[in-house]
Amino acid sequence: MSRKTLFLGAAAVALAMSTGPATANHSWSNYHWAHQTGGALSVKVNYSVDSVWLPYVQTSIADWDNPVVGGAPDVLTLPSAASSADRRRCNPISGQILVCNYAYGRKGWLGIASVWADGNSHITQATTKLNDSYYGATSSYNTPGFRALVACQEVGHDFGLAHQDENFSNANLGSCMDYTNNPDGGGSNGTKGNRKPNAHDYEQLGTIYAHADSYSTATLAAAATNFGERAVGKPAAAGRPTEGAGDTAAEWGEPVHRDGKGRPDQFIRYYPGGYKMITHVFWAPDAKGNEAV
Repeated sequence: MSRKTLFLGAAAVALAMSTGPATANHSWSNYHWAHQTGGALSVKVNYSVDSVWLPYVQTSIADWDNPVVGGAPDVLTLPSAASSADRRRCNPISGQILVCNYAYGRKGWLGIASVWADGNSHITQATTKLNDSYYGATSSYNTPGFRALVACQEVGHDFGLAHQDENFSNANLGSCMDYTNNPDGGGSNGTKGNRKPNAHDYEQLGTIYAHADSYSTATLAAAATNFGERAVGKPAAAGRPTEGAGDTAAEWGEPVHRDGKGRPDQFIRYYPGGYKMITHVFWAPDAKGNEAV
């Protein structure tokens, strides 16, 4: 992103009105990265992925970094780099995002996104895990559409976005933050593809990051910090979590939300000092939602 758009201009408003409701409303609760410049967030995205996932992950990062919709708010600056992090563990990097792929097992989920938040609901680190156990040669999910959808959606969660729609069978919204049975459209999913963000996704980012915080939780240089906070003089958090989210519901914590099929798809795990890990689960459309035990 070369210039920061601090908020929605007239052109962006006109665009939003032409494509649907004028106000996006799919923030993930109030979770967001603390940032000291209103309308702008810079956070590094690391990726430890194989050659098959690499183009999808890189495209996802580029699409969030530079809006693919003309006139949309350009809020994010996302420097990115390959990482040697263990893909199986995918342990978070303080102040940054880490994307991993691995055969995590036939546990019902195509991908998960986890964010760790401080007591002010500010994200301090985040991970995305892409489950190779569902992308084998004979799998119905081993398609460019599903790979692009899952990579884009799970990285989108890492910025504090929730879903625009959780009905798998209705017409696609043209957003990767929309659940679907077919990311490229067809049948009841209509004619739009859900591989990339749409105008409302960028609009929501503009709303989430319009204000300025008193400290920052994102950093371009990984460092051991007090749970990612940059507020001078704050004590280190007791029991600061450094392990990855894990692969099962027991490791994710308490279920607090269900998707359009009634499956628990959001979990919270609490830590001492008011800190917590929140995990969004992208269940395979044909999963029951109880496989990850």
